[in-house]
Amino acid sequence: MSNPAYLWLTDENGSPMAGPSLVSGRKGAIELKSLTHNVNIPVDGNTGRLTDAQEKAAPQDRRFILAD
Repeated sequence: MSNPAYLWLTDENGSPMAGPSLVSGRKGAIELKSLTHNVNIPVDGNTGRLTDAQEKAAPQDRRFILAD
């Protein structure tokens, strides 16, 4: 089992938005249950050798609405 990630958000005025986490040291955070991250290392199709440095893709833009 992996360790969850925690997210702290602020609104457009810079005020913190409280999340539901009650974990000590992370109170008010939002616990992330899932995160998508991609790393691609290009290889030559004929030889299998690396052709360039690894490419990292930014996490997908997903918008969530937090309910009270």
